[in-house]
Amino acid sequence: MTIDPTYESLALAKKVLHLASGQAEVYYVVNKYSEEIKDAFLNSIDLDRVVTYLPLNKEIFRASLEGRELSLDLKEIEDLSDWVTKKI
Repeated sequence: MTIDPTYESLALAKKVLHLASGQAEVYYVVNKYSEEIKDAFLNSIDLDRVVTYLPLNKEIFRASLEGRELSLDLKEIEDLSDWVTKKI
């Protein structure tokens, strides 16, 4: 599950975790991460469930806004891909 740095996204993450309890594993991809929002995440979600932190990046934001495919290589995306490959 992707979590943006918003109250609503953090609340939804908690709700999904509760609803999935005993039914499915829930893991998080923290989106638009920066040091400024670190404390909000530390106090709001189970960090053991975080697979990766995607950095706040203008190029990613712009591509997402315009519906374009990401054309840059990010270590965090590679880490996520490796993690998913191992899980399946």
